[in-house]
Amino acid sequence: SAQCSFSCCQNLSLKAMTRQTTTPLPQLIYPRVIHLRRRLKEIIYTKIPGARADIKIGPTHESFVSWEEAIAEKFEPLGVGDSFAPASVTKNGVKEFPWTQRWFRVDLQLPPDIMLQEGHEYCLHFLAHGEFTVYTNNGDVWCGIDPVHDSIPISSILQGDQRSVTIWLDGGQWQTGFWFGLDAPTDELGFRLLKVELQRKSKLANE
Repeated sequence: SAQCSFSCCQNLSLKAMTRQTTTPLPQLIYPRVIHLRRRLKEIIYTKIPGARADIKIGPTHESFVSWEEAIAEKFEPLGVGDSFAPASVTKNGVKEFPWTQRWFRVDLQLPPDIMLQEGHEYCLHFLAHGEFTVYTNNGDVWCGIDPVHDSIPISSILQGDQRSVTIWLDGGQWQTGFWFGLDAPTDELGFRLLKVELQRKSKLANE
């Protein structure tokens, strides 16, 4: 009958919509991925002793400012743990989550005794709230980073036996809702610089 056919179709639809999984606790997958990623990064990347990374930050902009304009601005020191943007603002009693832009100047210095060997890759681990476009000191776009992709390769922008280099980061701050293992910016702490470290990448990771 028509009623029986409708009932059968309903049952088939419900079965098709039912998630088929053998994982008893699927909510544990995400924390495990985060934990595994951290363990792998500890194996792949090692800190370079004696290396320095000095961070300075420019003023806040509510509309886009180019690299050419940014490098002429006044920059002030920024340390790990410092907040550089609010998580939200309140206007006329309404809480808003606006986009803002700030430029970062990063001066890198490798120790004089380090051997810049061919095949070794050197990186800057830069972990902060926000999304960033990285520029070379010539104003060329180099790469992009965010809380998931937090490593900036620097080997190719070191010239010859050069041990120091300056890079610029165009930082966009807004509440993406996805921080991949990081605590989201709060009204109390805001957007923060969480970790900066010069590292050597294991050759085995590229093989």
